[in-house]
Amino acid sequence: MLRFGRSWSAISRSLPQFAPARRPHARRRFTLERLEERSLLSTIPLTVTTLLDDPLVAIPGQTTLRDAINTADGGAITKPTNQYVITFKQGLTGTIDLTQSLPPLAANITIKGPGVSKLTVQRDSSATALFSVFTVDSGETVKISGMTIEGGNSGSGNGGGIDNSGTLTVSNSVFSGNSANAGGGIWDGGTLTVTGSTFTSNSASGYGGGYGGGIANGDPFVVGGTLTVIGSTFTGNSAGEGGGICNAGTLTVKNSSFIDNSATVGGGIYSDGTLTAKNSSFIDNSASSGGGIYSVGALTVTGSIFADNIATYYGGGIYYGGGTDDIEGTLTVKNSSFIDNSATYDGTNLVFGGGGIWSEGTLIVISSSFIDNSAISGGGIYNKLGTLTATGSIFASNIATEGGGIYNLGTLTISNSTFTGNSASSAGGGIYNDSVVLATISNSTFTNNSASSAGGGIYNDNLGTLTISNSTFTGDSAASATYVYSGQGGGIYNASALTVIDSTFSNNFAGNPGGGIFNSSVGSIIVMGSIFTSNSANGGGGGLWNSGTATVRDSIFTNNSAGEGGGILNIGTELTVIDSIISNNSANGISFGLGDGDGGGLWNATPATVIDSIFTDNSAYGDINGVIGGGGIFNIANTTVMVIVTDSIFIDNFAGNNPYGDLNGGGIWNGGTLAVTDSIFAGNSATLGGGIYNNGTLTETGNLFFDNTGGDIN
Repeated sequence: MLRFGRSWSAISRSLPQFAPARRPHARRRFTLERLEERSLLSTIPLTVTTLLDDPLVAIPGQTTLRDAINTADGGAITKPTNQYVITFKQGLTGTIDLTQSLPPLAANITIKGPGVSKLTVQRDSSATALFSVFTVDSGETVKISGMTIEGGNSGSGNGGGIDNSGTLTVSNSVFSGNSANAGGGIWDGGTLTVTGSTFTSNSASGYGGGYGGGIANGDPFVVGGTLTVIGSTFTGNSAGEGGGICNAGTLTVKNSSFIDNSATVGGGIYSDGTLTAKNSSFIDNSASSGGGIYSVGALTVTGSIFADNIATYYGGGIYYGGGTDDIEGTLTVKNSSFIDNSATYDGTNLVFGGGGIWSEGTLIVISSSFIDNSAISGGGIYNKLGTLTATGSIFASNIATEGGGIYNLGTLTISNSTFTGNSASSAGGGIYNDSVVLATISNSTFTNNSASSAGGGIYNDNLGTLTISNSTFTGDSAASATYVYSGQGGGIYNASALTVIDSTFSNNFAGNPGGGIFNSSVGSIIVMGSIFTSNSANGGGGGLWNSGTATVRDSIFTNNSAGEGGGILNIGTELTVIDSIISNNSANGISFGLGDGDGGGLWNATPATVIDSIFTDNSAYGDINGVIGGGGIFNIANTTVMVIVTDSIFIDNFAGNNPYGDLNGGGIWNGGTLAVTDSIFAGNSATLGGGIYNNGTLTETGNLFFDNTGGDIN
């Protein structure tokens, strides 16, 4: 056994000092960071045990709604973060009658009622004081649900049912018979969310007529907060502005209904803020303007229905004022329907209108329908000096004095849309265009529209510039129900600048001239790549009547008929026909009872030029006087009128079959000045002049004649 005579410390001191020195360990220093003061969020339940209310003394052994609110308000003074939840004792149902106002909700409070049919909180009808049923203070978060709030009356103040300046959520509740100057049901100056609730028979009146019968989100003097309405119903509410809702802030409405509300402006909603309405319905609302909605801010409507709304002046469904100084004016309507809305002014001033929509700003319509709406002007839409764009939409059976479907005074763009069965007692069954700027219509259909005076499909007034492409006009008519020989321009009446490209006109009718198109003396028209077929007119110009300047290029006129000028009638400044086909048209003054029955293809009384065109199988049947004709072309007996025909073909045209006399000029009847060059006349027939009958001055060079009955030239 080994024993050490020295201690270990002594031994260690005697060891050689060659070992490396040890680094001492660094000492860690921990610091403490002071946190901000925090307190735990506590939820404190409070139970109302009685329906009684005494604003002066406590009711022994009971907790009233007033007591519960006072407790919450008092607790919030010392612990503002506490959340108070007020409920009602199981089985407690009935009405809480208030003779004085409840304490303001000055804490974060949730009030859960047992249901709208089980609990009503109301201002007692015998109360002499005017007050809101509930008041929410600024900065507080409050939730109210499951009750009926009734009879609140704040007089000239705000919010008959609830006066909110905080953050308020209302759900599954009813507001009935409340009244105020602003916000009969609720006034919102903070943030308000309403879900699954009903507002009925609330009203706003007094200064300015009152604002927001159901809800006022701000007012003209106070900028509103943020209001969201979901799955709620507004019925029978009234105000000066906004029978259902008056909005001066930001409003979003989803899956909600506005029924039978009324106001001076904005029967359903009045908004001079930002409004979004989605999947909602506006039915039977009424106002002087904006039966459904009156808006002068930004407005977006999606998937909604406007039906049977009435405006005395402007906008049965929607009045859109085009924005404010602070908010850009754009109305967007998408996937929505406007049905049976009306602007019903007594008719002494034709400015009023817009059965579906009246717009003075930028209006964008996408995949929407306008059906059975009516107005003095613009049964479907009235666009006043704004910009209207409609895409993929339907205008059907709308009625107006002018512009059954649309009345336009601004910029108009229509594409991929349908106009059917619209009517105007004066002009423009489908569209009345009275704009000084460009209107464009493309890939659209006009079917069975009518006007008593002019323009069954479209009336283009003396200010409007209109371009139509890839569109179809079928069965449109301009004719009076009381006088068969009135009405001009079954498809289109033009009194300005009109360009028609790659479009079709079929089975349109005019009581007098212009079955397909009537071009007035102040109009100019260019037709390119288009087809006119089976159009008719009692007067003249089954396909086209021209009183102004007209150019027809690469187009087809076939099976059109009229009293004279079955295909085209020209009495205008100038007519030019290039690379076109005029076939199977007919003029019959006997069957139509109007016109001289001359000019099966073309009836002409002013300078005209025909180049590289084909006239085939056209017929002139004359009238009860017989004697004239012109199966292909009739040129009036006037030596100052010149027709120039170049490089054209006349085949199988006919003048005859008139029981009152012989008809002449199977190809052409000329009574003026006619120059024909390098053209072909074959198989045409008449009593005299199967090819050409000349009763004026004729110059013909390099032409080919064969198989004409009645002689080639007479």
